[in-house]
Amino acid sequence: MRIHFNKQLVLGLIIAIGLLFTSINSVAGGIAWEALSAQQKEVLAPMKDRWMQLPPQRQSRLSKGAKRWANMSPERRARIQEKLNHFQNLSDVEKTLVKKRMRKFRNLSPEKRKAFRQKWRNMSSEKKKKFRERIKNMTPDERKAFKQKIQKKKRKYSNDHS
Repeated sequence: MRIHFNKQLVLGLIIAIGLLFTSINSVAGGIAWEALSAQQKEVLAPMKDRWMQLPPQRQSRLSKGAKRWANMSPERRARIQEKLNHFQNLSDVEKTLVKKRMRKFRNLSPEKRKAFRQKWRNMSSEKKKKFRERIKNMTPDERKAFKQKIQKKKRKYSNDHS
């Protein structure tokens, strides 16, 4: 008895299975260095030797970041490099605080992040500078009280506008 297969169906199944194994392999094994573009490799060159030891999620974030970096204007790159240099000169305690704030910001909803960025962009550079100095010069207790005051205002605003 001969079985007749629909060639398109078989081809589709082969492709689907191949894609499935490819996606499983890329998630499990991360991103191969050879799969990066020339621009990404240039940006990530300092990590080449340890690339395959990085967790797949980190590889993904780094490769996306390298792609964004390659597409940035020189002015934007210079601003980011300046911020990175500033960060590297912070004490370990300050770095930990910055990382904690960044995680907190990343955990905000996209709408809240957008609103925060917009509010910050609309603030004059003088106001931004004063705000940074004010926060920097606060004691831990003052900073805690300040955060509580902001939370209270947020709750009041939410209640008034719901």
